[in-house]
Amino acid sequence: MSKVVVRHCGDPSVLEVERVDSLPSLGPQSVRIRNAFAGVNMIDTYHRSGLYKLPLPFVCGSEGGGTVTEVGAAAPQDLLGKRVVYLFSTSGSYATYAVAEAKNVYVVPDAVAMDKAVAVLLQGSTAHYLTRSCYAVAKGSVVVVHAVAGGTGQLIAQVAKHFGAVVIGTCSPSKMAMARSMSDVVLPYIDENKVTWDTHVRRLYPNGVDAVYDGVGKTTFRPSLKVLRPRGAMISFGNASGPVDPISPLVLMEHGSVSLQRPTLKDFTRTREEAEQRLGDLFQWMSTGVLKVSVGHIVPLYEARRAHEMLESRQSTGKILLDCRDDHIVGSKL
Repeated sequence: MSKVVVRHCGDPSVLEVERVDSLPSLGPQSVRIRNAFAGVNMIDTYHRSGLYKLPLPFVCGSEGGGTVTEVGAAAPQDLLGKRVVYLFSTSGSYATYAVAEAKNVYVVPDAVAMDKAVAVLLQGSTAHYLTRSCYAVAKGSVVVVHAVAGGTGQLIAQVAKHFGAVVIGTCSPSKMAMARSMSDVVLPYIDENKVTWDTHVRRLYPNGVDAVYDGVGKTTFRPSLKVLRPRGAMISFGNASGPVDPISPLVLMEHGSVSLQRPTLKDFTRTREEAEQRLGDLFQWMSTGVLKVSVGHIVPLYEARRAHEMLESRQSTGKILLDCRDDHIVGSKL
């Protein structure tokens, strides 16, 4: 089997591909999965860079999907042979085979293609908790979705619009066409006249917007506070442009007693039931056409470095997946 290993933290060049003869060890409550695809997410780049610490070395990747080939003695035996997706693999998902705790494995309905199921798993669950739990959008809500043309941004926008919200999407100029299909209003971060997105929002909504969903981080955080209505919700869930600088609680008061959240998915899928409910909604919305999942790029496993470069350059639209079915390796380095 092949796996993508991080031995020391840094830029994408630290990713190494290894060929090993042994499969990842199977615990009694775990299942072994022959991966079809692994999802590439910003959290993987945070782990690789060392922003979020993991014990070294580690196999990269937090989500994937494929077919169950072996089941631990204490795991549900009926999972054998099933098409599944999983979160928080115990062995890392950038690999031909992965091991995951059975409690983190979910059967994929026949109506949902495997690439789309993997593409929606982490980012879709994130979009679900952001729009249903952090700030529950409703008919008439006005929200800003940063990086709306990206994988997570597209899903947030679609779910918000499904529940009746007005979506203001921000993106780089090269992604405007994609963003228009997801948003009611699309704004570049800065236009040809050097007018910034937040200035445009305040012109459109002088009293402010209800919430901002911000996966960009450092460069958008402070302007986002400026566009909120009194008691609006600032939801910072990512660091694509870098971590947000420290902030005094007094700043929140000065912007109208706004609330600030820095959520993470694990705290919104604390039980199996909660995770299943979120994923069940997503699969239903996909099967009925409410939610369209965009797979922007499928990259061979051994080109994981290129996948990280694409993601961090913010030039990709839609989800990036690694194709784990191709076991071909070029050299020992990615």
